[in-house]
Amino acid sequence: MNRLMSSSLLAITATCALAAGARTAHADRHILLILDLTGSMAASSAGGMSRIDVGKAQLKTFLDIVPAQPTEYALWTFEGNTFTRVFSFSDQKSVADLKAAIDAASLGGVTPLAHTLCAAVDELFSYKPNVFADKVIELATDGEENNTAPTDQCFGPPSAGKYPALDPGSWQWKVRNKACTGSPGAPGPCNNPTGSSPLSLIVDVYHMFDFVSLRGIPTNLEPGPKTRSFSGGQTLSASDDAAFFTGKSGATAVDALPCALTAEVLDRGEQRFNIYCTPCHGPTGRADGMVVRRGYRQPPSFHIDRLRNVEIGHFFDVMTNGFGAMPDYRAQVSPRDRWNIAAYIRALQLSQHAAAADVPGGDPAKLAPPTPAPAAGHGGEGRD
Repeated sequence: MNRLMSSSLLAITATCALAAGARTAHADRHILLILDLTGSMAASSAGGMSRIDVGKAQLKTFLDIVPAQPTEYALWTFEGNTFTRVFSFSDQKSVADLKAAIDAASLGGVTPLAHTLCAAVDELFSYKPNVFADKVIELATDGEENNTAPTDQCFGPPSAGKYPALDPGSWQWKVRNKACTGSPGAPGPCNNPTGSSPLSLIVDVYHMFDFVSLRGIPTNLEPGPKTRSFSGGQTLSASDDAAFFTGKSGATAVDALPCALTAEVLDRGEQRFNIYCTPCHGPTGRADGMVVRRGYRQPPSFHIDRLRNVEIGHFFDVMTNGFGAMPDYRAQVSPRDRWNIAAYIRALQLSQHAAAADVPGGDPAKLAPPTPAPAAGHGGEGRD
């Protein structure tokens, strides 16, 4: 068996556009939720929870986010030889119905993961194909693949190479092709139209640690015991999961990101920070946001010594559980985005306390503080 992701939530977002790359805020959303019910999901994961409990919680947290556009849902589970359509899009089920079905789901047997993912892509694009819509897969799984049938479009041996050097013909290679180009046997870039088709596939992976990355750009891998990529090839333990989902190791906040620090992480963190954090904390983290100016209780600045020196897991924990007057944001912000925001807070802190030596390739003469003008003398120079 090969692990694709651990206690994870994978989002494959595909957009059917009238022109290549076109997007609109008025597009509908078609979201297919998939829950792994295979036996390995009974194993221990974050905070003493089982993998299935973590997976259910993540899907329900996703459902708590109120979409900005008209949204339709379907729900699948998988175990044994295939997947089960619990609810189809045509059933038009409510969020309450979906949550109840997720809670009621129970574990079964082995894992047809590749089969389910590729079938899900087909399902989404066969539903209302002429409607402009975001197509989304939310998958809660531990990523163990061992039971896709040899006749399946995405069947294949495990890849010995890690992304982006996936073995052609492997199941990881086929799943990525299916998500990015629509065809298991046709490799190509993600987030680009396929030939003359107006189809563009966009991929966002929340928590992935093995051979295949479904992102359009290879992840920048950073080796070392305190950093790992979202596609870095590690097999996670329960303590790794706990750090990712809680920000803690035991009762202590972790002091390093549980993922590689990349430009993508900071860009996403800045975007989420601007949406959820600036109303109170302000755009530079100085606690001067608009609601504070209107009388809301002022939080501490991120630039005080206490918060500059605190473990990065502290910020994740506060976003997850709240602190003082600050409510929790676990329903609004996914675990991965909480880490992205925490990384961006660190960047803000550095930006306000950086030295000239911290700027790569900078000209020290240009970065040095300006020399004060000499004071006016008592000779020929007058003064006001």
